[in-house]
Amino acid sequence: MGVYGSVSLMIGLSLARSGWASLSFRLSPAVRQLLRPFAWYGLTTFLASASSLLIMKTDSVMVTQMLGLDANAIYTTVFFMAVIIEMPRRILSQISTPLLSQAFERRDMGLAQRIYQKTSINLFLVGALLYVGIVCNLPALFFADAAGGGLSHRQLRGGDHWPGQAH
Repeated sequence: MGVYGSVSLMIGLSLARSGWASLSFRLSPAVRQLLRPFAWYGLTTFLASASSLLIMKTDSVMVTQMLGLDANAIYTTVFFMAVIIEMPRRILSQISTPLLSQAFERRDMGLAQRIYQKTSINLFLVGALLYVGIVCNLPALFFADAAGGGLSHRQLRGGDHWPGQAH
């Protein structure tokens, strides 16, 4: 159960014994009314997360089975580079979406246009920096193990077959 769980259990028991805390499983009518929507939201969130994880693992297994472990290593590296490239868009959209909805609610198209312009300029600058950083570090990412069986420059450009692929 772990240290934190056992400490929490001991504190809870001590509070219950002293009368400072009590457990009751009776739900108020307001809570009962909200229970079904909350359960539905939790279920859909869980299913979305589980399916996302399943998709991520399924494609790695397929790449390994079809092309080999070397190709899977490259696929996984590139996949996580794409996740890093997408992070600024997620962050800026979390910031700009409420502002845009307020602008559209007020029918202020000038403000909406300024928000879109600033967001796209910032995304371009961050994306360009990430792109330059990735391109400059490609040799370190992919060719560090070329002597030990890693991919060569020609294999990444498509000149040779992928490891594990029939010729």
